[in-house]
Amino acid sequence: MTPSDLSKRLERAKSATDFIEAQHELTQDLAAAGPNADSVTAILQFMEANPDLDFGTPGPFVHFVERLPRSEYDPLVVASVSRTPTTHTVWLLNRVLNGTKAAGARNGLIRVLRTVAEDPGANEAARERAKQYLDVQIAQL
Repeated sequence: MTPSDLSKRLERAKSATDFIEAQHELTQDLAAAGPNADSVTAILQFMEANPDLDFGTPGPFVHFVERLPRSEYDPLVVASVSRTPTTHTVWLLNRVLNGTKAAGARNGLIRVLRTVAEDPGANEAARERAKQYLDVQIAQL
């Protein structure tokens, strides 16, 4: 699927009567070609541009993102949260953090959460979510 086609499909999904089902259909089509960094980046950017959409818990887009190898999607999630944090991408970052065992990597991800939690320019809901996750993550240190 070309980037232009993916962008159009994402916009159509947004206005679908059943957004979750539209996500399922789109991710099935993307999965047929195999997850790749370009499609994951497009989905993350769509989440950034639409912070108030209900993507599910965690939803088809998150499950699709997580099909990419961790070594590939972790930096994409960090970049997304660093660019434009949303409640959903912060949640995805916390999921990455939960699966990270190496102390150095965990500390780096916690720094990203802290940056969002302390950024007065960040989306308020994302900032609050980051604070909640930060409290839990620090308690586990």
